[in-house]
Amino acid sequence: MDRDKIGSSEEIDLLYFFNPVIELFRKAGSLLLSLGKKLLRNAGLFFAIVAVASIAGFSLRFFIPKYYKTTAVFVSRYLPAHIALLNLDELTSYAADNNSGRRLALRLKVPENIAAAIHSVHADAVDNNEYKYKFDTAGGAAFKVTLRLTAVTGVPQIQEALQALLENNDYAITRKRVRRRTLEIMKDNLLDMSKSLDSLKAVYQERVLPLSRSQVLIMNQPVVPLELYNMVQENSKKISLLEQDLGDLENIEIIKPFSSPPAFNDPDFKKLFLYFLVGGLLAAVVLTPILGRR
Repeated sequence: MDRDKIGSSEEIDLLYFFNPVIELFRKAGSLLLSLGKKLLRNAGLFFAIVAVASIAGFSLRFFIPKYYKTTAVFVSRYLPAHIALLNLDELTSYAADNNSGRRLALRLKVPENIAAAIHSVHADAVDNNEYKYKFDTAGGAAFKVTLRLTAVTGVPQIQEALQALLENNDYAITRKRVRRRTLEIMKDNLLDMSKSLDSLKAVYQERVLPLSRSQVLIMNQPVVPLELYNMVQENSKKISLLEQDLGDLENIEIIKPFSSPPAFNDPDFKKLFLYFLVGGLLAAVVLTPILGRR
């Protein structure tokens, strides 16, 4: 008997808890049903609103200027990316000017007709982890440059001009000169060490006095032949790497060049049309019950 009372009490509690939820769903269902009936009664108005929004979205391609949009990824091997971005920001202001062709042509050192095709230049730093496998400089910093163009015939020249601008500005040239001098000093020090090791090898070959399997005495000092050999090899390796660095002091590399789109691709009119279509559907759902027949 007591168990029946307890079970009945729990059922009452659950019913009391779920009643508001059930009532809420019931009211929502009634509202949706009422909305559906109004939309059906005013189906013509509903589709008219959607059609107007769709036509407006499709018509944008006839009024909004169209451009070729292309993006390249550069890497600054030794300098922070923001140094390159500062130089590119200047180009952004030039492109926004009405007389951008002449100013950009002078800055980039390209023909004026090619510079005039640049509508905008935009640069951003990117996540190095996304591109670090493509370059071997530990301190490299990647950044991307996006161009909006009215013509793509001059894309290769623009890319070369941008790379030259970033590579040969005053700050980059100064840092390159400092880096060259530093590498030359390091190489001289390693060459001096190499001469010392060669002398030590000569002494070892002429005056060795075995002390054990792992050591010899040279001028009464214990020397491990294997360690001497490893030092010679490691020093030669360092000299070789420094010579490679001295032969390649260029800071800017292109790991993803600009492409030449076959057709205008900016703005994305398909996406704009979709936005207008979705907006038209929402507007039709809201406005049809208000403007249509009750």
